[in-house]
Amino acid sequence: MAYPTFNTHPLRRRAAGLGLTATLVLTGGLAACSSDSSSDAATTTTKADASTTTTAKEPTTTTTSPGTLATVSDVFAAPAKAGENAAVFLSITGGAAADQLVGASIASDWAGSAALVPDTPIEMPATATVALTRDGPYIQLVGLEKALETNKPFEITLEFANAAEQTVQGTVREIDQGTT
Repeated sequence: MAYPTFNTHPLRRRAAGLGLTATLVLTGGLAACSSDSSSDAATTTTKADASTTTTAKEPTTTTTSPGTLATVSDVFAAPAKAGENAAVFLSITGGAAADQLVGASIASDWAGSAALVPDTPIEMPATATVALTRDGPYIQLVGLEKALETNKPFEITLEFANAAEQTVQGTVREIDQGTT
């Protein structure tokens, strides 16, 4: 009795073809990920930060995972008329490293200026949340050029000692006397 060889059975031929295809795809994929000593760029991935840095003859580009930068949330101000001053409240959760909030700015079509109250840097410990409220430090918009109207957005730029500036959007909302 003759047994069919591997390549003569139709199902086995198909399985062999799929296996060969998978092997070629995987091998090609691995080859595409391999490093060439003549390459002008190198990529380094750090597992803890999940940050990637690419270095080349051109300017260096660094992409940082969101967890390494401060996160700003719950940005709001109470309604105010043009010509008045307004307080901006928010929460900042520090990134991977401690930093300081050293200033704020707003577009000149919104207000004459923005300033920290009191006028001292606000410490931001790594990964801790700092709330800017009426009972502590906050941001003062001085000389509103236009009214802050309920449910309307506004933008403010936060300036840090070490991290890059962040422009965030806030909302105008009514504030209860017991909350900020």
